Amino acid sequence: STRRSESMTLTNLRWTLVLFSLLLAEVWTSSEWSYTNEHTDETHWPVNFASCKGLYQSPVDIDNSNAQYSSMLLPVRLFPGNEASWSQKPYTVMNNGHSATILFPSDTWFVSLTNNLTPQYEVVQIHFHWGFQNARGSEHLLQGKSFPLEVSR
Repeated sequence: STRRSESMTLTNLRWTLVLFSLLLAEVWTSSEWSYTNEHTDETHWPVNFASCKGLYQSPVDIDNSNAQYSSMLLPVRLFPGNEASWSQKPYTVMNNGHSATILFPSDTWFVSLTNNLTPQYEVVQIHFHWGFQNARGSEHLLQGKSFPLEVSR
């Protein structure tokens, strides 16, 4: 009777560990995102991440046939901060497997979206998205086509 009770306890413990392992694996995979895993690719982002349920979420397919030129748009102007700021401060580069990110030290680079020579926005970081195949790496599409690399901010 004691032996049978120990055997049942051990069996229950094994099943508990198996169920816990399966639950942990499910939680682990649902917390990750990817472009290539069939359970975590971009088609599953709205299911796995509530904040990805909006209408204008990445990836975006840019359709040139619906694009309209605006003469009000001006070239983006890039301005360096003072020389001591951009030439002597360390930049941080990180590779997380999905993208490489360059983090800029504060007050190093600025941009303006107007003809005004006064910087409007500080450059904080730049992301480089790439893929495992030469034909696919960009996060966004142009006319349904993916490209090997994409730079975003």
